[in-house]
Amino acid sequence: MTTENNKAVIQRFYSELQKGNFEVVRETYSPDYVSHNIDALEGERPGIEGATEAFRAFMSAFPDVCTVDETLVAEGEFVAHHMRYRATQTGSFYGWPATGCEVNLSGIDLYRFSDGKVVEKWGVRDRLQMIEQLQLTATESAKEAA
Repeated sequence: MTTENNKAVIQRFYSELQKGNFEVVRETYSPDYVSHNIDALEGERPGIEGATEAFRAFMSAFPDVCTVDETLVAEGEFVAHHMRYRATQTGSFYGWPATGCEVNLSGIDLYRFSDGKVVEKWGVRDRLQMIEQLQLTATESAKEAA
């Protein structure tokens, strides 16, 4: 696949995910997928099922999520995706109770593709900004991080 095809896969992925289509994970991610997201609050496990569980957990807590591409760059087998997302927390997330607060955050993901599927992902989110925007106390956020 070309780099442009890989970029299109990521754009379609987020478009479908926002519609609640979790089958898109199976269509996009390899069975051998590995997450390198050390701060993944969702506890992302390897493989398609792990990725699907993580996206379900996020979408369950933030069902109105809207993702906007800020930058999408591809070279070789890699796609770098800088996005901004806005969502309201209406469900529990990582043990944090629903706050009803809106978050407006940015993130960067680096995807590695093989045979047209995502095989690895590294992601960075500003979790401190998320905690602040959800108006969680230091005690609540520290308790859940333990």
